Amino acid sequence: MATANSLYSSTEDTTNANRACRLLLGPCTDQLRDVLRKKVPPSMFPIKIMKQKHNLPRLTPQQRDLILPQSGSYTGNYDDFDISLLYIILRHICNITPHENGWGNEPDLNDSCLAANIERIRIARNRIIHRARPALTNSEFNDSWTYVQVAIVAIDRYLSNGNHYEREVDILRHTTMDPVQDKHYRDQLAKQYADDQNTKERIFALEENMASHIKKSESKMSDIEENIAGLYKETSGRMSHLEERITSFCKETSNRISRLEEKIEGQKETAIKLSHFKDHYDVRWKKGGCLGRSAHGVVYLCSNETFGFRAVKIVKITEMDNKATENAKSAEKEINALKSLDHIRIVRYFGFQKHQDEIRIFMEYMYGGSLKTLIDESRGLLESRTQNFTKQILDGLHFLHKRGYIHRDLKAANILLDIDKKSIKLADFGVSRFMNTFSSGKVKTLTGTIYWMSPEMIKKDGYGTKTDIWSLACVILEMLTTRAPWSELESQAAMFKIGMGADFDYGLPEKVSETCRIFLDQCFQKDPEERPSAEILLNHAWIKHISYSDT
Repeated sequence: MATANSLYSSTEDTTNANRACRLLLGPCTDQLRDVLRKKVPPSMFPIKIMKQKHNLPRLTPQQRDLILPQSGSYTGNYDDFDISLLYIILRHICNITPHENGWGNEPDLNDSCLAANIERIRIARNRIIHRARPALTNSEFNDSWTYVQVAIVAIDRYLSNGNHYEREVDILRHTTMDPVQDKHYRDQLAKQYADDQNTKERIFALEENMASHIKKSESKMSDIEENIAGLYKETSGRMSHLEERITSFCKETSNRISRLEEKIEGQKETAIKLSHFKDHYDVRWKKGGCLGRSAHGVVYLCSNETFGFRAVKIVKITEMDNKATENAKSAEKEINALKSLDHIRIVRYFGFQKHQDEIRIFMEYMYGGSLKTLIDESRGLLESRTQNFTKQILDGLHFLHKRGYIHRDLKAANILLDIDKKSIKLADFGVSRFMNTFSSGKVKTLTGTIYWMSPEMIKKDGYGTKTDIWSLACVILEMLTTRAPWSELESQAAMFKIGMGADFDYGLPEKVSETCRIFLDQCFQKDPEERPSAEILLNHAWIKHISYSDT
């Protein structure tokens, strides 16, 4: 069907393609610019881009000159950005939560989040410019138009602009086409496609180069490791002989100065009698690196040819230390608690020894480190993994509470992981409390870590096991958001907010389920009597279906 204009001969299919080009380079591009303006005001863009530039993928020279010019600074004109660059910036520096299938993938039909609709515009643009011929049948055109219109309408709602771009799209669908302008739009899309292809080729070349460098580095590292292993074997033999000589010397010296032992600083021994182990045998152990610190002691790794690796908590009780009495009471509490608590969700206790000015408590070594370290490394955990860990923590709390104990310092740093980082155990019972009158008794002591404390503990109204349930909810927020409630405040300000029962925003990711939010609401009940017990929570819909096994 010929047109009245002589610049080119048009058909219904080419008109459809031209109209689709105008849609993408007109309303779609303008709308993404408005999203960027809402997320990052132009005046803040230079600061934002410098802070986040390490998150950007490789850019074309033209894109880099626009946002990271080699001379001068960015002028703040978002109108220079095309769809490709807008997508990169919105995805990598604007902190927009990815859609369910992840950035770079086609979203589900029922996914209406902001990221999903930005993704749809990118996909529509790629489908148009990747076509072998510049034409669209009516069926293809209608499908593409509907696909984009859904995204336009949803983003209009996000922008609260009174359906501005939806109206532009409707007008464009019925506007008479301008051949000159159509050719301009087609050329723009073609240029964007060429830039994309060049960038992909450069990235592929860099990846090949990087793979080659990694292979060479791995070979060098293998040689170094072999050399270190040989040196370690030789050194270990010498150290073993030296340890035997030192042990003999320490025994001989100890016998000679036994009456002066309490007044002078003793020699550091490598042979120590662990008289409180269940099998009552003497073993030699080596002190390793520091694993962590608590309010009353320092935990180290220790090893032995018989038992392998264990953790030893050393609590100083010297008379020169003002905290000596408090440290001794804490050590006694922890020993008494661990001796009576044998459960798969609680770190295993092996024994203790009082040696000169310190108490040494020997416990199971957890190879996976703390839950806090995993959260920090992962920048928060997925809901499914959080559910699994929550159920395991509740198993441990249920056992504790049935035995009459309150943990009182439950937080991610006091929860340890096995080597596979799938199973957890509760640790650090230095401030735990045994309730002699468990059914009705109340405690009023303020202890633990402020951001995980319950309102009733801070107000000293008297509390019981339900204070651990509040702390559990704080740990769940740690897992999902990396932060405990009020952690942005100084400790005194946080105490005031918690004690007053101030409301706060959980700050959960968009994808977290409603059942999880209900679970948190119940755990964060300000009245402890309204707060469920660990036994009841184990049957909550959010975690009831979770199953796991321990080896």
